[in-house]
Amino acid sequence: MRQLPNSLKAIIPVLMLILAILACIPPQDCMGITFGVDGYIVDEADNPVPNAKIRAWNEGSYEKPAFDHNTISNEDGFFSTESAFSYGCISFQIEVSAEGFESQTLTFYPPANEGWSNELPAILTIQLEQ
Repeated sequence: MRQLPNSLKAIIPVLMLILAILACIPPQDCMGITFGVDGYIVDEADNPVPNAKIRAWNEGSYEKPAFDHNTISNEDGFFSTESAFSYGCISFQIEVSAEGFESQTLTFYPPANEGWSNELPAILTIQLEQ
């Protein structure tokens, strides 16, 4: 059996180290972004739903901590969450509940302009059913 030359034996650990480092870097099509969720909660007739509870969260990823933000809609049904950082390819959930309505949990991707399906719009409107 033929042995590798010493020059190739020295390169193998370096190549393995480079591959390990590359494996830890998020893919280029998964850029990070800081964003908040702004929107309206309405009923089936498009009337505002005040005092709806909104929770936006994800599980965290790529060494970034999870986020979990809660807010309440105002008298116009408008809400705005705190800003959070996430990678564009990591989905997050929005859960909405209000007295007298069925709760909803929706899944979105951050608005990173990466073309993901169900990417978060600039202003979100969530319609609750009774």
